[in-house]
Amino acid sequence: MGYDSAMGQVAKIALLGGLSFAVACAKPPQGPLTQVVPLIGLPPITIDEVRPGLDVRTMGSAEEVAASQHTVRIPASVASSLLKRRPVSMGYPAAALTRRLAGGKVRFRVILDKNGHVEGLTVVEASDPVFVPIATASVQSWQYRPYLQNGQAVAVDTTVQVDFASPGR
Repeated sequence: MGYDSAMGQVAKIALLGGLSFAVACAKPPQGPLTQVVPLIGLPPITIDEVRPGLDVRTMGSAEEVAASQHTVRIPASVASSLLKRRPVSMGYPAAALTRRLAGGKVRFRVILDKNGHVEGLTVVEASDPVFVPIATASVQSWQYRPYLQNGQAVAVDTTVQVDFASPGR
């Protein structure tokens, strides 16, 4: 066996040994994850669907959904009175704590379908981008009572604001 072939054997053993070490140290698989792309131009958000009460769907922007169906524009105060359930409890983003942000807000344009489910979502304003992913995941899971117009349930176009207060404030 020449020098080159012996070094090749050593390299194979080292590579395979390192590979088996990496496989042994790999994290065990998690529960099913869903990629949510709620906003145009922002990266997907990975959501763990194993958490109870989480009902996250991939959805288009509020503008796309509003263009494809008839909606009734209602004030945010009316929409907030229709809110019946927030299954995803929001935490304070770790990156915001690290940066010592005192709080923040994210305002969305939201399209609700006739049944009160969030169907379209677009960020209108954010005090800092660090708050957008968790606010988006939360708002997508919110459930509303249907909005009635002349006794009929109709799709709604409104705004929603999510406020964050720094823990301990």
